[in-house]
Amino acid sequence: MTYAKLNQDRQFVRNGMPISTKELSIGPTIGWSYEIQCEYGKRYTLFLYFDGQRYQVRCVFPEVAGKFASIHDHHLFPDGRICLDPSSQGAPDIQYAYTKSVIWANGFSFFQLTGKPFPFSINNKT
Repeated sequence: MTYAKLNQDRQFVRNGMPISTKELSIGPTIGWSYEIQCEYGKRYTLFLYFDGQRYQVRCVFPEVAGKFASIHDHHLFPDGRICLDPSSQGAPDIQYAYTKSVIWANGFSFFQLTGKPFPFSINNKT
């Protein structure tokens, strides 16, 4: 990640993400850990990072990695990464990644509470 891109991302984190967001370095990867509470009252800890190509978000808490078979039903890859867009390659920018992670938390909570399909999916049959 270039210095200019990192500074742009830090600006968004300061102005557009929860105040408690923490910048972390994991090996060569710089990312941000943040906590949200969805509209159903469930709490999530998420980690947003740039993988060299696109932005990714992993669900750290609750522990969901490897617990669900269908990516489409939960919008969650087996490694805990959230499926942020139809290409499955990640998000084009940090704001998109953050916004979609909040939407995912609401949709995932809805799924867990009701057993109904993920409500914001283009894969749903109407």
